[in-house]
Amino acid sequence: MAMFMYVYRIFISLLLILVHCEVTVEQVTHGPLRKICTFTRRDKTIAETPPLAREDEDVITELLRCNSRVLPPRCLITGSNSKVICNCTVENHKICRVVEIDFSDRRIEGGIPQNIGNLKYLTTLNLDRNKLNGPIPESFKELTRLTHISLCDNSLNGTIPLSLGEMKSLQKISLCKNFFNETIPPNLKSLKSLEYLDLSYNLLSGNIPELGGIGTLTELNLADNQLSGELPDSLTSFVNLEELQLQNNEFVGALPSSFHSLVNLKTFDVRGNNLNGTIPDIFRGWEKLLIMNLMGNNFSAPFPPTFSELKNLQQL
Repeated sequence: MAMFMYVYRIFISLLLILVHCEVTVEQVTHGPLRKICTFTRRDKTIAETPPLAREDEDVITELLRCNSRVLPPRCLITGSNSKVICNCTVENHKICRVVEIDFSDRRIEGGIPQNIGNLKYLTTLNLDRNKLNGPIPESFKELTRLTHISLCDNSLNGTIPLSLGEMKSLQKISLCKNFFNETIPPNLKSLKSLEYLDLSYNLLSGNIPELGGIGTLTELNLADNQLSGELPDSLTSFVNLEELQLQNNEFVGALPSSFHSLVNLKTFDVRGNNLNGTIPDIFRGWEKLLIMNLMGNNFSAPFPPTFSELKNLQQL
């Protein structure tokens, strides 16, 4: 038994040494932040972890406002309150690059740094629920590998940059609950991989632009803006659309009869607009619909007979 306990203690000691080694081989940093990457993808056969790219470190430092010698609590990057994933294999194992950032709910203030475009390998950016203000920097167009961007619930303003429509890798755009104004960029239709678009709770105005051709889109939320005009037939080109939320805008005219082709819809909300006329026979094939809200418009009765075919409808 004594021998077993001795071996056990040796094993635990070795394990602690290994854990310590894993902790101490963090990426070499140059500025005030001593740890940036919360998870690192690297070749385990290489003894030393490559250093973090200086330009990536500078972006993180500026984003968190950690340039002073005395660092505030927000500069502590841990797996419990943030996520920064780094990849150390992308440049021949010589340097690590930031590929994912999740700094949601960190009370970050000020603008998004102009040098954010230096994160050349970034694929995911989540800055939801902070206190960010100002416009989206023009350097965003340099993030050519970005697939997911989420900036909801901040105080960002200005126009949504046209450059977003040039970022061909984008699959998710979530800019809700900000103060973006003017119109929806028409070149978003170029994003052939886009699956999720949420521009709700902003100050957007004008018509919905021609966005046809994004056959991958499953969720479109333009609610609570100042959008106007008639609902375009081009919305029916989103053949995989599951959620369409257009409530609380200033849309006019009738519901397009072509909406009958949106057979994958689960949520359809157009309440709080100025839509009118009879409701066209659009419900045939809407077997998947769970939620529908048409309140606060000027539709004339009655509902078309196919309304009774909505067997799965849970909320009206």
